[in-house]
Amino acid sequence: MENIFDLNKGLSRRKYWYYQCILFVFGLGIETFSMFVYKKSLIENNYLKYFVINGPFDFYNFLRIVFFIMIIIGFLFQARRFVDIGWSKFVALLSLLPLVGIITTGICLFKKGKDNKTDSSQVS
Repeated sequence: MENIFDLNKGLSRRKYWYYQCILFVFGLGIETFSMFVYKKSLIENNYLKYFVINGPFDFYNFLRIVFFIMIIIGFLFQARRFVDIGWSKFVALLSLLPLVGIITTGICLFKKGKDNKTDSSQVS
């Protein structure tokens, strides 16, 4: 795994799919675990509710964060592969633009979840 982020070495198609399969199997495993143990999906029905963690920080919320990090890693692998098939590094960076929106939306909604938790505790 040492050459994944080294842009001077190529990432073969075989290794790319190998890493993507590892991400898929791990993601499927924690999603299945969450469905059996917590009876809740890590993939929320509503994207905007995904980042709102207004309850106690428990193992379920930890799994949600791990799942989100795996999504980010998937985007990084995709950008890395674009460089290897001959795209410019700058053009490949454009494939990371969705991450900017995902991360900033996540930060705002996480803060909103904390604010709602504070507001509801002041009311009662």
